[in-house]
Amino acid sequence: MHWSEKAGWCRRLWGQVNEFDKRKIVDALYGVLSDPEAYDGFVDELAGGFDAMLAADPDGETFFAEIERHFRNAATVFARFNFAGVNQSPRQADGQPFPVLRLSAEGRILTANEAAARHLGASPGMTLDDLPLDADAFATARHMLAARRGTVPCNAFAFLPAWSHDDESRLVLMMSCAPEPGHWQLQAITIGWRADVGEQLARAFSLTNAEIDLLETIVRGRTLQDFAMARGRSIATVRTQAKSLLRKTEASSQLELVRMFSAMSLALGRTLPPPSTAESSLVPAGRGRHIEVTCWGPAGGRPVVLVHGLATGVEPPPGALASLEAHNIRLVAPWRASFSGSTASGGSHGEARRQATADLSCVLDHLSIAGATLLARDSGLLYAGHAALNLPGRVTGILSVTSNLPWRFARQLEGIAKLQRMFAYSARYFPLALPVLARGAMELVHNGKLDQLLESLFGQVPADRSAIADPQVRAALQNGFEATFRQGTKAYETDARLTALDWSADSLKGMPVPVRLLHGTLDRVTLLRDVHELAALHPLMAVETVTGAGQLLWYTHWGRVIASLSAFLDESSRAA
Repeated sequence: MHWSEKAGWCRRLWGQVNEFDKRKIVDALYGVLSDPEAYDGFVDELAGGFDAMLAADPDGETFFAEIERHFRNAATVFARFNFAGVNQSPRQADGQPFPVLRLSAEGRILTANEAAARHLGASPGMTLDDLPLDADAFATARHMLAARRGTVPCNAFAFLPAWSHDDESRLVLMMSCAPEPGHWQLQAITIGWRADVGEQLARAFSLTNAEIDLLETIVRGRTLQDFAMARGRSIATVRTQAKSLLRKTEASSQLELVRMFSAMSLALGRTLPPPSTAESSLVPAGRGRHIEVTCWGPAGGRPVVLVHGLATGVEPPPGALASLEAHNIRLVAPWRASFSGSTASGGSHGEARRQATADLSCVLDHLSIAGATLLARDSGLLYAGHAALNLPGRVTGILSVTSNLPWRFARQLEGIAKLQRMFAYSARYFPLALPVLARGAMELVHNGKLDQLLESLFGQVPADRSAIADPQVRAALQNGFEATFRQGTKAYETDARLTALDWSADSLKGMPVPVRLLHGTLDRVTLLRDVHELAALHPLMAVETVTGAGQLLWYTHWGRVIASLSAFLDESSRAA
């Protein structure tokens, strides 16, 4: 079913809405349903809806009532059409706006969606040789076909540059193993421009600023004529610059340039800590469940349990192993239920804290840790506090970095980035919007648009912008997002809903152990003013500020994090 048919089907099923602003929100919802690129537009319309709601109905009890059914059914439609699927069935691929093909083990085209027919001239019965690939891409694809024998599943993939018959733009096709034994899938992907990769190429090949601009034009799939018109230059001048660019990079064609850029993007995007820096295992948790746990640092070091946040993962920053060794700290990082490889618990979001505390107890028992300090990140504070209140003697203290606070006042969202504000407002006033927001974020990650998501989340503060420009930091963040969404969006939605509540009673009131809040002066998600106000309500809570740090303090000021943690451990040891 084509996306326009899906939208029409949704309209007929759901009916019309009466108010203009709300109708625009629903129209934007249809857009997200059919095209991941419409995500930002949906966020904009939803933001307008919340602004109107807060002006007309500050409690938010009735404002969205008449469009609730649209969002309730959206979740059904998402599931029905497998919006987030990477390896989609032929029926699911039909409505996608990008080419998707299924190949037999011999390279014969079994299915091709409408976009594949338009851009690649593909139809069932044709072969791989009939597609508009460059010569090297043909060789790579044939090698992939020959390397896969029998019906053994594989994890191999390759990127194949191609041309579009429709508009002569460049495409990059990802060739990967399909779920069916022996079959392959070709799916067009978008290689977005990354400034850090451009800088790497500029340094490696001594490219001028003009040549970098031209490279960006080529990577984005635009023509030399487009570049000439945009810059007010003659096409002859631009062709001369293009020849210089090819000569310096030793690329034989513009397609080879795109492939070179793609390869470097993938290499930088997958930068991981050396395997020796982490030890991963699965801890039994009863009822057939298990908890994924990763550890860093010396085996006999002082135990610190990381309580992770919504989506940024558990990895310490690049180079952290040396500091953990120097301070004799053993960092233990369990994933909560439904995150990464930890088994789902089957409970509601209201039971998430109890489950997290029970799982933490299992991890401590399994590793023979009598008591430990908890190192919380972001939303992790609400889980760490609950554990401290319910595991007497097992939790000796909490150091919380860039904490998300209990929702006490609407002004807590002043200055927050739009996308984060939409998650917070939705969790608080309109939870039915959370699956759409979470699915949209997941699609950006799965479709190679992590930079767009990171810019929306962290682009407001210079220190945070610097962090997301670092390839190693971006790789760690990507790992975190992918682990969060590995089992779908439930884990993210659960955390988002809990953070939008005043969770003080079950996670902070009567706190029996010291809590230190390490917070940046430029954090726009949780203002330092609100952190100090919360600390004033709890006798054992103190604030430590980091000047010039934003929400990504974990990466930009790791030295300060580890020094504060070590000092906190020393203080707890003396107090004991």
